[in-house]
Amino acid sequence: MPTTEQLYGIDLKEILKDKALALWDAKIVLKPVKPFNEKKALAFNGVKFSRELLRKEWPANQGSFVVRDPASPVAFCCPGQDKELQDYAILQGAAISGPCMTPDIGIELLVSNLISNPNIRFLVLAGNDSGHLAGDAVYCLNKFGVDEKTSRIKNAKCPTNPFITNLPLDAIKRFQKQIQVIDLLGCRDKKAISLVIRSCLQEKDAAVKLFNQKRNEELLLFDKGSEGFEPMKIKLGFNEIKKELIALKNSIAARIGSSIKAETVDDAFKQLQALILEHGSPGFQESSRFALDVVATQIVFEKPLLSIPENWKPHGWMKNSEQAKEFLEKYSVWVYLFPFSDVRFNEKKNAIEPYVPEKMDYAYGTRLTAYGIEFASNEEKESVLGLVKEMHERFKDKTPGHEEIIRFYERLELFQEKSFNQLFETAKAAKYCVEKGISSSYRLYVSLQIPLIDVKENPLQAHNPCFCLYEVYPRKIKKSWQLDCCMFLRANDLLAFPANANAGFRIQKFLADFAGIPQGTLVYHAGSLHLCDYMLDKETVNKFLKEIA
Repeated sequence: MPTTEQLYGIDLKEILKDKALALWDAKIVLKPVKPFNEKKALAFNGVKFSRELLRKEWPANQGSFVVRDPASPVAFCCPGQDKELQDYAILQGAAISGPCMTPDIGIELLVSNLISNPNIRFLVLAGNDSGHLAGDAVYCLNKFGVDEKTSRIKNAKCPTNPFITNLPLDAIKRFQKQIQVIDLLGCRDKKAISLVIRSCLQEKDAAVKLFNQKRNEELLLFDKGSEGFEPMKIKLGFNEIKKELIALKNSIAARIGSSIKAETVDDAFKQLQALILEHGSPGFQESSRFALDVVATQIVFEKPLLSIPENWKPHGWMKNSEQAKEFLEKYSVWVYLFPFSDVRFNEKKNAIEPYVPEKMDYAYGTRLTAYGIEFASNEEKESVLGLVKEMHERFKDKTPGHEEIIRFYERLELFQEKSFNQLFETAKAAKYCVEKGISSSYRLYVSLQIPLIDVKENPLQAHNPCFCLYEVYPRKIKKSWQLDCCMFLRANDLLAFPANANAGFRIQKFLADFAGIPQGTLVYHAGSLHLCDYMLDKETVNKFLKEIA
């Protein structure tokens, strides 16, 4: 068997010969078709849509991907981001390769870009699935489509947002007709990935059958050509940012060290978009995603109140601003004030409810209220998890108030030996300062960093929290107490900024209420604040790519 590095450019006939080849622990089997008598395949003539036209116009939308030859019939995707495999797939002949972490915007970008190139007939999913199970959602969209009334992807396991709302039904049907999805999720075996991609590149007289044990399905792999398809071009509206926002730029704004004052989250959101568009530095993140970013940005909220930007609906199931507000209300409580918790939309109940995700690298609420539980005994972990699930069940239909949260923390303390509720202890400390008249304490903070877990020599392996530090200052100003806070994020996608800012307000209100004093100013520090490619139009991205080429 040739080495992986030797596979590209070698005729598969020489590798497979007359034998079936089991790969990836026999989860898939490749077998040459001999003689080639598949009637349904005889009509495919291998004719390609113009490579030159596609180079000018494809892909239809900007995203985090690498493009090679638009005449290739195979696309490659690692939903959980794996730059090594993504780059490797390009070397093996894939036309386009990249991640797809989110089940709504991410899938819509993926589908729109694939159907804008009729030469692409296969999509290989490999590497780890994303935390939202976006890879499984892609497979189910291709196999089963969507519910035409709700836009929900049929049979998808995705717990958060399995909805396709920005693509017309014709585009989804085209994706199903044009593309076959090959599910290798979980596979990092380069030999298997290479041979599957190479099988898709074969002419029909050298076709290969793929038996997928995982999905119990059989696929016929060969280059079918464009089969009379024309590019289907769909420009996704969320890529457009109003140019007049530039007029909002602050006179002291810069790439490093900007500071703005904002009355509301909506006001801050607009100013930050303008700041990044005017001063952002273009570059590629560890995940290979392209973004514009500014560093050390400070936003001062003198009256922190829960609010959202106009028309901000980051999830496909959100029909109006009321649902977006309800989402932020529950998100800021469950995700930040409870361990092991996230929220999801239950379409049957038309309600947002808490749940415990199956896969979670870290959770803000866990780091805040059960810090270090990774080092605790299984008994402690199960006890904490049991309390959390009990709260989820009790408050599925409403959000717990601060009194209920405090009672939960008091019960939680009974089980905590290795883990530590630093948020509750900080609340007690703030109350102590008020009771003792300590009006200038500088020693209260909560940290979400665990260097032993988070810090890696290779940054591609690091997966530490974006929200990293929260400083708390009980202060007496002109005989009146107030609680001022500083919230630090090492990295911040602007699309997530409203959720993060409102969560900062929620933490501040909980601490202030416990201490018995009003909220004061919240200063929000973003180490890196960035606009990712999915929020930028293609022309803007291409302009910056030329600058850094």
